[in-house]
Amino acid sequence: MFLLAIVLCVWSVVADAQESERRYIEVTGISYIGVATSDSPLHEFTDHGPIVEYGKEAIDAFIYDDNGQLYISWKAYGLDTRPIELLGCKLSADGLHLDGEPFTLLVDEKGIGMEGQYHFKEGDYYYIVYAAHGCCGPSSDYDVYVARARNYGGPYEKYSGNPILHGGEGDYKSCGHGTVVRTSDGRMFYMCHAYLKGDGFFIGRQPILQEMEMTDDHWVRFKTGNLAIAEQPIPFVGTKQEPLSDFEDNFKGNQLKVDWTWNYPYSDIHAVLKKGKLFLSGTPKNNNKYGTALCLRPQSPQYSCETKVINTGKGLKGLTLYGDDKNLIAWGIEGDKLILKVVKDDIESVLYDSAFASKEIYLKLEVEQGCIFHFYKSLDGKTWQSVQNTPFKGKSLIRWDRVQRPDRNNSHTISMFQKELDTLRTTKIHQNIQRRQLQIVLRQGSFKYIQRPRTSFTQNQRDIRQFCRCYLLLNI
Repeated sequence: MFLLAIVLCVWSVVADAQESERRYIEVTGISYIGVATSDSPLHEFTDHGPIVEYGKEAIDAFIYDDNGQLYISWKAYGLDTRPIELLGCKLSADGLHLDGEPFTLLVDEKGIGMEGQYHFKEGDYYYIVYAAHGCCGPSSDYDVYVARARNYGGPYEKYSGNPILHGGEGDYKSCGHGTVVRTSDGRMFYMCHAYLKGDGFFIGRQPILQEMEMTDDHWVRFKTGNLAIAEQPIPFVGTKQEPLSDFEDNFKGNQLKVDWTWNYPYSDIHAVLKKGKLFLSGTPKNNNKYGTALCLRPQSPQYSCETKVINTGKGLKGLTLYGDDKNLIAWGIEGDKLILKVVKDDIESVLYDSAFASKEIYLKLEVEQGCIFHFYKSLDGKTWQSVQNTPFKGKSLIRWDRVQRPDRNNSHTISMFQKELDTLRTTKIHQNIQRRQLQIVLRQGSFKYIQRPRTSFTQNQRDIRQFCRCYLLLNI
């Protein structure tokens, strides 16, 4: 029997494999933790309601199996004027109820933050690997700490050499909040999220993998040191790292590929794939005035997006950079006007508008340093004219733990608006990342990424450069 326990928090997902016939998903929100079950992570889940209701904040739940006794731990008091604690409690055998009263595992006496815990046992000790400091946004200084005890319930001793992993130098700004995966030969690999330094920050938090090992004095360390670095040794003799897999969506399947994301808090989405075309519609909700966004996350802080727009209908059609329903940039045709508008904190400003009577036009936006935007128009897709003398700085599109995403977006005054995506043209993205070159090709009804190896690499090329041209549709 096999159980996959997935802990889904406000900003994290942690998986832990245990023995059972059912699979559990722990859903964490402010002040409660709920549980749902399914016979497969791919099947529909049954909601069993909350199992933890604790104060103003209960997040980052983690399930640990101690020889058949299930425990749950979580972060508490993060919104209170008292030190944060990691709390634990026994669970019933089916994992659906608390068994007894919660107890304290660790206390944040220094007020530096404490969350994202991972539990494991090695030898005579129980270990908690956890994150401290700030998780998200431009000021993030997340790092990784460890504590140990001879019993799951403690008392825990914090390592005097903490943090055991940090950013701030080298490749990463910050890192933390992860889970360990053990290989068949007993090695431990810690996967957490991290922000790249410099312009790389603007592609958002990235998953990183660092090998962890035990020390002779029964503590934990990382094999490449306590500074998180991007270049890691090949983990197994005789293996090699394969290039990132290509991505292509020609819309010929019966459902969207999992690479696509959308603004589900602000709109329902309805996507129909038919004969190599995408029919996208949706119903805005929660007072969302800017429709349904179908997005792809940028892979570089330097890129451009280009589309040929067919002017049909009265809605705004063109390109968009999407933070959320109240923070976005739209560049396109609305009726008989070309219009560039910025929405910041739900307040709309028009940066450019011009009369336009033709049937079609080419539009382009260029992004540099992750948040500096240039906008262009063209009648033939070859000769481009800038519509602004100075670039627009769009740091306001960063949403706490997210970055702006180029997307296809549909909205209309009618609750359901359907748009057929069938005017795609061949375009390309080029991206230099270390020893690889990324190319995105967008064809009639398709979207494709192609990874190609590079033959040389210089220090100057460590700054990622991406020049993308892709079809994006905004219809407001």
